Amino acid sequence: MYRQVLVHPEYKCLQNILWRERPDQPISCLQLQAITYGLKSSPFLATRCLVELAHTEEKEFPLASKALLHNTYVDDIICGGDSINEVIQLKNELIAILKKRFI
Repeated sequence: MYRQVLVHPEYKCLQNILWRERPDQPISCLQLQAITYGLKSSPFLATRCLVELAHTEEKEFPLASKALLHNTYVDDIICGGDSINEVIQLKNELIAILKKRFI
């Protein structure tokens, strides 16, 4: 889940890793583009992105928005519907809303 959340370009400079394969090689600087796994803030940032997405896209994706706000645990969405058609619509909305990209 964390690797799917891109960091705003302004803050990517704060996520640098110095790397080299062997001591005789020059040091390379790698800049991470997504939320870093293992930081204390990573779960909050990933979950907060889902909440923001649900709020900003609520009108276009009402079922998905409700599911993201009330039926999500970490990266699992646990919900259903009253009919097959509602579940299919929910699935389609979730796929569409989670494909959205914001910068």
